[in-house]
Amino acid sequence: MEIVFTTNEKFWSRVFRYMVGEPASHMCLRFNIEGFDFSVDCSTSGGRLMPWDNFSDSNRSISKVVFDYDDELEKILFEKALYVVGKSYDMGAYRYGLWRAILKKFFHVPYPKINLGSDPKKFACTEIICPIQELIESEFGISFSHLDLSAMSPWMIYQKISSEAANGI
Repeated sequence: MEIVFTTNEKFWSRVFRYMVGEPASHMCLRFNIEGFDFSVDCSTSGGRLMPWDNFSDSNRSISKVVFDYDDELEKILFEKALYVVGKSYDMGAYRYGLWRAILKKFFHVPYPKINLGSDPKKFACTEIICPIQELIESEFGISFSHLDLSAMSPWMIYQKISSEAANGI
């Protein structure tokens, strides 16, 4: 399994990258199950499952974190990640996050630790790891359970994983 940090050239992706000053505007989970290469992500159309080739046609990988699981554990993670497929995108979380990024960029107001626009029934792209966070914590000691993932950018999550990956991901 991989957590892939991506971007594209769509207008809102460019706006988001400019405001937060980071290279990635999106993230997904990538699974290889019995030779099939899939991505699971949450975009403005909602939680979706698609072949990796289709996803990568419109998204450019910036970086990734590879979790080297055996096939059985990868299947378990994949099944857990499917929870977000068909769920609505959390546009309120995105709007609030973008508003706070504007305040940070132009007025130096710190980015909040809680996203007040988040809806617990919907998912932002950064919340794609919610269904699998217990396994990430137990396998690698990287905890997200105390964080509001909707208040983090994809690159903040990448940096957290990179800085806490003590077991050599």
